Amino acid sequence: MTGASHRIVGMAAGFSLAAFTSTEIWQYPLFIMLGGLGALLPDVDHRKSHAGQIIPLISIPLSWFFEHRGITHSATFVVFCVFLMQTYYPNQAWIYAILIGYVSHIFSDMLTAKGVRLFWPLKSRIGIPLITTGNTGESFIVALIVAGLIMYPYHNQIIKIING
Repeated sequence: MTGASHRIVGMAAGFSLAAFTSTEIWQYPLFIMLGGLGALLPDVDHRKSHAGQIIPLISIPLSWFFEHRGITHSATFVVFCVFLMQTYYPNQAWIYAILIGYVSHIFSDMLTAKGVRLFWPLKSRIGIPLITTGNTGESFIVALIVAGLIMYPYHNQIIKIING
């Protein structure tokens, strides 16, 4: 997926998290922004990505030692990040907005033929080839994901409306 697609999905995931957690309405923009930011972070292992260009001191060494869509796209790394975040910022709701964006990136990349090494350090990749990066089909799938993320917190109300 492109950086823009990741950012849009991450922002929708941030919105969905805010709606699910009954976050006060004034905090929604923060959750949306942090979801979009978190969605860019897994690509820090690629020097030419948005995150790689903004944080070259992390990106360059990562790209020397790890392949793209390897460690930073794994459940192993997510668990490590959760541990760090809970250690240094315990019980901070905004941390989960970054995390939901981060995880949205990994699941979005799982929709490509290349997939991700979800269980790094194992070599196997997990991917469902629904998306070709930069293709028109990517925009369509992203639109469906975003619509689902925005509507899902309200699914009970939507079902009631449909059922009358």
